[in-house]
Amino acid sequence: MFSACKGQINSDVTIQPTLSDYKVGETWVWKYKGVTTQGEVRYEGTDAREIIDVNGELRITIGKDTIPVSNIVKPETSNTPKYAWPLKVGKKWIYEENWTSQDGTTGKQQMNAEVLSYKEETVEAGTFMAYTIHYNGNITNSRGYNAVVDEVWLYAPEVKNFIKLTQNQDNYIYNEELIEYSDKPSKNRVQLENQIIGNVKFLEEPEDFSTIANKMVDYKIPALSLAVINDGKIEWADIYQNPSFSAQNLNYSSIFQAASLSKPVTFFAALRMHTA
Repeated sequence: MFSACKGQINSDVTIQPTLSDYKVGETWVWKYKGVTTQGEVRYEGTDAREIIDVNGELRITIGKDTIPVSNIVKPETSNTPKYAWPLKVGKKWIYEENWTSQDGTTGKQQMNAEVLSYKEETVEAGTFMAYTIHYNGNITNSRGYNAVVDEVWLYAPEVKNFIKLTQNQDNYIYNEELIEYSDKPSKNRVQLENQIIGNVKFLEEPEDFSTIANKMVDYKIPALSLAVINDGKIEWADIYQNPSFSAQNLNYSSIFQAASLSKPVTFFAALRMHTA
């Protein structure tokens, strides 16, 4: 996660963020594609991140899991960091990382990094002032692999993240671009979480709205998982926990009982079969 403080945006310096720079509902969506120089597509898809609240703690979604936002805003202690804060045009440093894969293969990445410019850049998500950061070096591993790596990152302080990445490694080219960004929860989400209509409302009576949190207390629900699907895709998902019960270590891969939700799913499947 490549981030920076939204409160320190100018052409001179951009510092690393603090926890207060993030808020619930903030979302980023990138598209990515990796192809060989022969045109073979190896990877293609989208990747999304969202800031959520879990028992009063800000967390960021990564795939099916979440990590505390506090982890990504920790001050850098390495002498050879991936990102050398504060960012400033002309700044240079060396990035080194040693790693071990699950099969026991060890490797090392060593690259020279430099902030080349700070100017307006346009991607699918919009136009932003962005730093261009160039990395160039080598990656090796214990199996004898040795490759030259060249990367260009476009980092936009306004969105506290990178908006474009271009990577060349031997005969492989990887591109990633920000296609959506929002610093506000969607209107539909706010309505769903805070405007649950009661069972009965007589004519001319005002609406008696409730919230998900209140309903969980009323019905003594320890926890629930909610996903909103729009046009065949998951628009957003979240985990809700009732503070009246002991906290549980839940994430997006946690399994919940479907209960009566199986009824409309089965009905829809039967209807599709009937109309096919």
